[in-house]
Order: sequence, then structure tokens, then C-alpha cells
Amino acid sequence: MPETEEALRKKILEKYKSMRAFASANDLNVMTLTNILNKGITLAGSINVYKICKGLDIDFESLVNGKIKSRIPNSQSINKNEYDLVNKYRQLDEFGQTAVDDLVNTEFERVTFYKNNYKFVYKPFPDMPVSAGNGIDLQSDGYETLKIYKTREADECDFVLRVRGDSMEPKFSDNDVVLVKSQPAIDIGQIGIFILNGEGYMKELGIGKLISLNESYRPIKIKEYDEITTVGLVLGKAVLA
Repeated sequence: MPETEEALRKKILEKYKSMRAFASANDLNVMTLTNILNKGITLAGSINVYKICKGLDIDFESLVNGKIKSRIPNSQSINKNEYDLVNKYRQLDEFGQTAVDDLVNTEFERVTFYKNNYKFVYKPFPDMPVSAGNGIDLQSDGYETLKIYKTREADECDFVLRVRGDSMEPKFSDNDVVLVKSQPAIDIGQIGIFILNGEGYMKELGIGKLISLNESYRPIKIKEYDEITTVGLVLGKAVLA
């Protein structure tokens, strides 16, 4: 077994005691995990690599290059979504790359304009994040205020929440801050914040289910005796000051 994969195996066993426990805790198939460790991390899909990195708290960019480094909180290292976009960009022809360049430059100018010209607003920022994965307890009385750039959506929202997990990618990524308007119900197809059986989720509302945008995650079916509350409508991402 290659050196990197052997080191991963040791880390998994040290932290979780077994491959099955690690796979279960990180939404991985145990056979898929075994194949990755046997055949090499470079042959694995980026989603599975990202799950391994999250489970072991290691840096995604380093691992896809065959190295193991601890993840630094709030670092600027590349995440799974960014890695996928770079790979796709490199496969485009000249016309496609020019189109992407134009869009990126336009959006960069827009955000720069916000930062240089827009005023700030302060919004309530609960100290518990919302899950874009498998659910987080949102029952918390503690909150602070967060300074964000003033936009139409920022004015309309009632509070902001930090996202945990990757199930709403590519639209929302882990560690994004989203703008939420408090309301007791949303329409089918809209993205909202929900409390389902005591745990908080950010999902798209479907008919009888909560839907992830990341196709790696199965919809969460709402059963007859489930307790579900709509907290509010997600208006978009906050632009942090």
C-alpha cells in the first residue's frame, strides 16, 4: 500500500477504531473507502476525498496532491468545489475559458464595488450553524451580531447563519454565511431553514421531502410523525465585511 494511503489508514483507525465506523460517520461506503486506500487516493472521486478530509480534519488540496497536512481553520486552501471547478476549467476550449474569465471578472468587479461603495448592516448571528448535511441542533439562546455589506437581500433578511457541510453545493458551500428571512412557510422549490425532529437543516423544500443540491446526498423524507418547523427563507449569501 502506498505511503499516503497507509498513513490515512492509521489516522482512521486511531480516531475511529475501525474502517466501518469511519465510513458510517462520514457518509462513505466502507467498500468504497477500502478500494480508495488499496488503489490510491489520486484515483478517488473528489467528493469522497473531501469526505475523508473532513472526517480526519486534514487539508483537501494537500491530500489530492498526495500529502497529508492538518487543516488550518479559516485558511485559504482550495476546497472540493473549487478543485472541481479548476479541473472543469482546464478541460474547456479557448472559447469556454474566455467565457468563464469574463464572468469571473464581472463578479469580482461587482463584489469589489460592494466593498468600496456600500454601507454596512449588522444582523443577528446565532452561535449555532445550520447543517447542509446531516442536521445540527439549532436550539440555542446565544447569538452575536455580524457586520455584512448592505444589499437589498441583506436589508430584507432578519438574521444570518453559517453553513456546515457540503450537501447544498455548488450553490452554498461549507462555511458560507446565508441571509435568512423569518417566515413560517416557503414554497416548493425554495431553499429554507428547517427544524426537523429537533435538528436544523438548510434544504430545498420538495413534496414530502427536504432536498440537497449535491446529488451525493439522498433527500430526507418527511414521515407522518416527524415534527418539522420552517424557520425562514434563504435569500442568498452574505457578503462579509
